[in-house]
Amino acid sequence: MRSKTMKFKLITLLYFICELCFAQHLKIPEGYKKITNSPASGRMMSTIAFKFDSDSLDDYALVVINKEVFNDVKLLIYVSSLDKQFEVDYINDYDFSIYPIPLTLKKNVLSYGYFLDGTAAFGRFLKLRFNANRNKIQIIGYDSSYRLNDGYVNKSYNLLTGKYIVTKTTHSQEDKTNKQYFNGKKQIEKLFIDDINNKLFEQLDNTGKEFEK
Repeated sequence: MRSKTMKFKLITLLYFICELCFAQHLKIPEGYKKITNSPASGRMMSTIAFKFDSDSLDDYALVVINKEVFNDVKLLIYVSSLDKQFEVDYINDYDFSIYPIPLTLKKNVLSYGYFLDGTAAFGRFLKLRFNANRNKIQIIGYDSSYRLNDGYVNKSYNLLTGKYIVTKTTHSQEDKTNKQYFNGKKQIEKLFIDDINNKLFEQLDNTGKEFEK
């Protein structure tokens, strides 16, 4: 019992040490608060430390929400090599509530996204990587998904190669599942977080739209 208590105290102490470390670098804007659990899945959404740029120091990322405006959500990223904090607005061009999902990491790529109205009816997901040559955070991938009356559509767009895959899944009255895969390519210029706006999402959503009907 004593060992369990000591272990718990040690974990708690490490947690507060980490939180203090995060607080030294990530500054939550006035009027915002940290999201601790995903409104979409209920999963924990904690501050993460990761290697984003080319130096050996930790970089940090966190999702915050406006205390008064539910749809006002931001992704905060601190880049150690620039000693700079970036703020990325969650863009929503629909009249629905934003439900962010937990951040995910794969190697040095940070992924973030959200569903609308807390369901899988429509979702957008962006992949970010630090471009050391430009000292900017680059958008290297875009995924989206939405429901149909008889199924759903998923799209994965590699913004580095310009290649995209549209997967259309439908269900028949006989309870049979049919999947169709469509491949395309549309090369576009490099995109960075400063380019994120409604017009960009419209462009990304319209790519491969002909296969989604």
